[in-house]
Amino acid sequence: MAEQDDTLVAKPHRGHGLGMLVKLANLRRLQKEYPEVERVMTFNAEENEHMLSINVQLGFKPAGYDGEWQKRIK
Repeated sequence: MAEQDDTLVAKPHRGHGLGMLVKLANLRRLQKEYPEVERVMTFNAEENEHMLSINVQLGFKPAGYDGEWQKRIK
């Protein structure tokens, strides 16, 4: 199994398909260099609808949920 963590696109450049291109390029390179890998795990914030949509378009399926908690002290 391989993991793909963050796919970052600077705010001024969002909405032009760059996230999809970066993720697709990474998946193609992984397939070429590590053909034995059969699964890729990726993570997204629930509110990141754009990247969630990209993951669905690329065939990713939900496999679980994680949560983070924060307390602000001042």
